[in-house]
Parts: sequence; structure tokens; C-alpha cells
Amino acid sequence: MNWLLFLKLINGEYEIVQAGANIVPTEEFDKVIPTTEKIARQFEKVFFDGEKLRIKDNQTLSSLEDLNKILKAEEAEVAIPKKAAVFDIG
Repeated sequence: MNWLLFLKLINGEYEIVQAGANIVPTEEFDKVIPTTEKIARQFEKVFFDGEKLRIKDNQTLSSLEDLNKILKAEEAEVAIPKKAAVFDIG
């Protein structure tokens, strides 16, 4: 997969406004940076200083294993019941 960060130049600083894999842009961006899944899934913890991606103060990047555990737990919370009603026209 191609993991990307989409940035806009706002008040002289780059801000990450969208991140993900295989995204088709629907608007103009000032910069697009290829990155890893680990960073794209936690883009709110990093910033682009004009040359490099850096971790924001007091932030720590989680491992992909930890991110996947969190995602699995969130999916379990919103799981559809096994006997969901089926609607039909009759």
C-alpha cells in the first residue's frame, strides 16, 4: 500500500490535513509526503517542519501491533448482532 500524508500551507506552516493509504485527492494540497502505515495512522502525533517529519512534544508513536489491538477492540464495540433484523417488502 502507498501510505501518504497530505499537507496544506496554513499561516506559513505545513499542517497535515489528511492521511491514509491509496487515497485519491479531491482537493489541492501544497505537499504530499510518502510515509509508513505507523505514521499515517497516527498523523495527529507528528508535524512536518518543512524538511522532516517530527514527533510533537509529549507524544509517542504506538507500534502497529498496539494500533491493531486498539482497532480490533473498537470494532468489537460496534459489532453487529448475529441475529440482526432483515427487512423486506412483503
